[in-house]
Amino acid sequence: MNEDQKEYWNADAGDFWAKEADTLDGILEPFLQPVLSGLNGSEPTALLDIGCGAGALTLAAKEAFPAAQCTGLDVSHPMLQVAKARAAAAGADVKFIEGDATLAELDTLADAMISRYGIMFFEDPVDAFTKLHALMRSGGRFSAVCWQEMPKNAWLAVPMMSAIPLLKEPPQPPDPHAPGPFAFADKARVLSIFKAAGWRDVSMERWHGKLRLPGSTLDEAGSFMTTLGPVASLIKEQELDADPIKLAVMDAIKDECGAGGPFELDAASWIVTATA
Repeated sequence: MNEDQKEYWNADAGDFWAKEADTLDGILEPFLQPVLSGLNGSEPTALLDIGCGAGALTLAAKEAFPAAQCTGLDVSHPMLQVAKARAAAAGADVKFIEGDATLAELDTLADAMISRYGIMFFEDPVDAFTKLHALMRSGGRFSAVCWQEMPKNAWLAVPMMSAIPLLKEPPQPPDPHAPGPFAFADKARVLSIFKAAGWRDVSMERWHGKLRLPGSTLDEAGSFMTTLGPVASLIKEQELDADPIKLAVMDAIKDECGAGGPFELDAASWIVTATA
């Protein structure tokens, strides 16, 4: 299982996220503290970051819990290389493992698990969270963030809606439960997954706020939003000229934010917490 995700995050997508790690982590920085706060005041001794990517959350956890053994786990070799370089530069005593979380074996059971947008990509989520539960000590805390529906995330929906008139054909609605960014948007489904996997005290709290698009100019913001995410995927799939779409995206961002920036658009997520 999960072979498609392993291939995806070790090809162009993984290379892009590794190259743009500082920019992408800048966009997602507002979620570091909410995830760590979801551990509910616990003082973990062994913490595991699921889908750690370039390691920003793992390193933030080590800073918050300096006595803890902090480990980041991800399938993406390119992103883990960035994570290891960051840890070395910071002199942080953390460990990064390349592998599928559903196959992971730990020297020490975790008493805390965290994730920033790394939990929505399992082919069989009940199986995955059952196996993750087995890696936790009884009473250990889980805290993660995942996206709500795309229409509630204007930072992605606005560029998408501006691009649609320029596509060769409109995008087909995806399976809402297929592995991907919005696979955990359905609160009832996520609660049922965790409960079926043996977790207790499962809670999902809404997070609403603004995310700042990358770039100090409208041109830079438009370029980035047509290089990353669903619009970029459609440009590639339909073999489209990106320039007209970029201009349409820029116009849409300008309508929402003005021409001078900062370019901030609405975002909506879930903070998911549970106890083993």
